[in-house]
Amino acid sequence: MKRPGGAASVLSFASALLQALVAVVVVGIAAALLNATAATMKRAVDVIEIVSYALIILIGLRLAVGEGPRFHRARCRRSIARAAVGAAVTPAHHAHAHHDHAHASRS
Repeated sequence: MKRPGGAASVLSFASALLQALVAVVVVGIAAALLNATAATMKRAVDVIEIVSYALIILIGLRLAVGEGPRFHRARCRRSIARAAVGAAVTPAHHAHAHHDHAHASRS
């Protein structure tokens, strides 16, 4: 029995592995050419890490400011539409003129 997507999975894995190996080789060559030490690379990693976190925060703020109000309005509209149906909004003593039966009286 043949597994669906077997060849595609192998090709995808091989592609990801080759990409990782190429990245390691490129960084190694660049470090050797720049005569970078472990301490220099550590500082570069620290700076890149902080910058990437800052960019993620900026993207999040942009989404919250730009799309947040529209999302909130749409969510409020849905909750209002859902809330105004059924027995939850029906008064306790409502008219029964439309029924052909009577309810027991409360004492």
